[in-house]
Parts: sequence; structure tokens; C-alpha cells
Amino acid sequence: MKRGSVKHWLAGVVSLAAVGTLVAGVAGVANAEETPAPSRPGEAVSISNIRVSEIGAHTANLTFDYKINDTRRPIKRIVPSLFFEKITSIKPKIQFTQDTGVEMRVWLGASGFDSSIGVADSKLTQEDYSKIYGMHTQDDEDAVANRQQFARWGTAVDVTADNKSGTSSLSIIGLDPSTSYATRGYNNILGRDYTRDADAYMSKISELGWDHLNQEVPVDMSRVLVGLNVEYGGSQPGDPVGGDYDTFLEAAPAFSTISEPQSIAEGQLTNQGKDNITPGQIDQNHSARFYINSLKEACKAKVDAGEDCFWYSYIYSDPSKMTAPNGAPYVQVKKDDQNRYYYDAFIPKDFTGEHTVVALDEEGTVQAWTKVSLADNAITQVATPPLPEPAAPQQPAAADPVKPAAPTAADNKVNDPAAKAPAQPAPAAKKVDPAADPAKAELAKTGADVSAVSGIALALIAAAAGCLVVTKRSRV
Repeated sequence: MKRGSVKHWLAGVVSLAAVGTLVAGVAGVANAEETPAPSRPGEAVSISNIRVSEIGAHTANLTFDYKINDTRRPIKRIVPSLFFEKITSIKPKIQFTQDTGVEMRVWLGASGFDSSIGVADSKLTQEDYSKIYGMHTQDDEDAVANRQQFARWGTAVDVTADNKSGTSSLSIIGLDPSTSYATRGYNNILGRDYTRDADAYMSKISELGWDHLNQEVPVDMSRVLVGLNVEYGGSQPGDPVGGDYDTFLEAAPAFSTISEPQSIAEGQLTNQGKDNITPGQIDQNHSARFYINSLKEACKAKVDAGEDCFWYSYIYSDPSKMTAPNGAPYVQVKKDDQNRYYYDAFIPKDFTGEHTVVALDEEGTVQAWTKVSLADNAITQVATPPLPEPAAPQQPAAADPVKPAAPTAADNKVNDPAAKAPAQPAPAAKKVDPAADPAKAELAKTGADVSAVSGIALALIAAAAGCLVVTKRSRV
């Protein structure tokens, strides 16, 4: 692995969500900013310069710099990781006191190092996607809450002299279109900052329970944390709870997703992109493969580099948006062993006969479309002639020149130089004095060159990590 780069950790991204069970869980840079290096003396790993890019309607890419510091415990393996949570309402059922928050490291440290934990993106089903990445109503003995929560991580690598510092990236999916994401609602719960604590939810229940018992309270809580999970090489006397694993996550900067590209009317399709996709086979789960004959360079570069390229696909006549086989509201462009680019999409089982399939890029531009025929779990391409080219716009006929009328006597009198009044000089242009009128000076300066700038609680994996977590609380 090259120094300063861990891009290939993205292979086999895995996620974990907690919906009561141990299952797991873009564009251009927009509305994003960088974060400064955190000041946390003595930490084994420093996470800094977090940036958000390739922001789509449901996806984004998180990139960060990291540095493994010299500590008394050697770090054996590392894996990029992120944690997402959004809570919109809480209805406390009980009153209790929550002593302290539990550091995120106690809960997430082992994720990424045990292959039995989590579901890889490539193995997600439609049921998994909804369960992991959807917003759910969590109803347990402590509270009822509307909550979305999941964790994602890449592939663990051994620590060497070449990768003790560098840059890593991790994609986030499961976002909503036209939505602002920022870390908020965690910095003052029970008088302390719970941004990096897994126990923030329970502490918020404790805070609300005293004044709003059995009342639904709207809250605005969201956080996107990204960084590294680590596995230590060995334990030492006095090690904190968490054993051989640890997590170092920092808050990502605020960003906003774009609106979801919409389909166009079938009658507006042109010869551009016609038959640029060729249908393959439909599998037993009714997922169809579409090969892209000529892929645009920007997407091709991403796929070749092992990065994500997300598109949208529609099937007409309605039209209906096609989902990925895993239920995601987009499709992902990939490359097979024969270097053919393709995407897979789910086709509803009740669709038969001739239909039109359209593929749009992340900006909503039609990249490909074709006619297909569906019958008996088979899909075939329907040959169609080229569409007629739109007629060139008609140029208006030139008007006949108008012959000037003969001058009248009055005209002659006015045209007589002796009859003309002396010409008056034009008024001089008024100068703008910047010191006397700064508003007008600014307008004069800018007017000539204006630019526009535009998982419901995580399942406890502490047991899998060999951790023992004790949270003190007492009911009233």
C-alpha cells in the first residue's frame, strides 16, 4: 500500500444497524467545508481535515486525514468507519438518572475486524436496506422514538511503517434528498457534550423524562461521525474498558443533499443515448442487468478507481423509478470481469410487454435508453428505427425596405441651417466619489463582474468484542 493512501479500503464496505437485532448496515462538492485538526492530546489516533464531496440525493463521500500517534499500546490493524444517527422525536416512558455517557469506542471498536458482524453492500437485500438505512419507530421499555441509526466500515488492513498516516475515504448511503445534515443536538445534554458518545440517546431520555414523561417531544438531533476503528496488538495493565479495540471518530462538516433527478416524458427522448444500454438476463429475484455500451468518462474514471458511481433508472410507461436489487433508490454502475460496465435494477414482476428503460446520471442527464420486451422472466431488446430529428427553426422572411417619403415644406424649413436653434451642450456625467457615497462606489465596482457562489440504537457488539459495559442508572 502506498504511503498516505488507503483508498482501497473501500472494497467490501460493510454496515451495521440496530433495529433490535444484530444486522448491519452524489453531485460534485457542494455545501461542504473542511474541519480543523482536533485537539485531543494523548489520543492514539488523530482525525482531521474531514471533507464531504460527490454529494448526491441519497449518497455522499467522506474523506479524512489520519495519523497514528506513538502510544504505549501498539496498533495492529485499522479500518475506516462512520456512524450516523438522526432522531426527530422522543416520548420518555420512565424517569431515571444517567450518570455518564459511554464513549463511542466501547460500542463500535470491534466493528470491521469480525467478518461475522454486518452485511456487505454487495449482499444487501431490499429488506436489509429498509431495516438498516430507514427511519423507524423504536418502541422499548424506556421510550418511543423516531430514529435512524447505522454504522459503516471498510476493510481492515495491517498497520505498517507506510500507512501510519494518510488519507481515507468512505461512502455514506441512506440519505434523504434535499436535506441538510449537520451535527446538532448533542453538545449540551445533561450539561455535557455527547457528540462522540453512544449513550447520547439514553441520556436525552433522562433529560426529557423529568418534564415530559409520556409526552412526545420533537427533537432535532443528527450526527455524522467518521474516522478509524483500531485493533491493538496487546493489552496492558490499566487499559480502559473496550479491551483490544478502540474507535476514533470526529464530526463531519455540514452538507446538504441535492434533489433527486426526475424522469422526462417519453416523448422528449431523442437519438442521444438511444440503445446505449443492452439488457442482459433477469435473475430469480427479478433483478435485470443492463450493460452500458458507452459510459461517460467521469463515471468510468470512478468505477475504474474502485469508487462509487450512482445513477437513476426509470421504466416507462408511467414512468416508474427502478430500485437497485437491494432496494436502494438508485442504481450503481459497476464493471464485470470482462471489463463491461453495467448496472443492475429490480423490475416489478407484474411488468410484461414492451417498455422503455432510461438511465440518468446523478445530474439528471439522460445517458442511455432503449426499448425492451418483458415476458416469462426474460428481457430482450426491441429494435426501433432512429427517431426523426427535430426540424430546424424557420427564419422569418426579410421585410422589403421602406422607401423614405419626400420632404415637406415644413421639413425643409427645419432642415434649413439658418432656422436651427443653437445646439445645447450635453450635461457632463456625474462622477461617483467613493468617499462621499460608498454604496454607489461598491455598486459601480461589482456591477460589471458579478459571480454567483453557490441504526435505532446500535446493537451491542461489545459482547463480540469481549467488552464489559456497565452503565449506572436508577429508576425513580
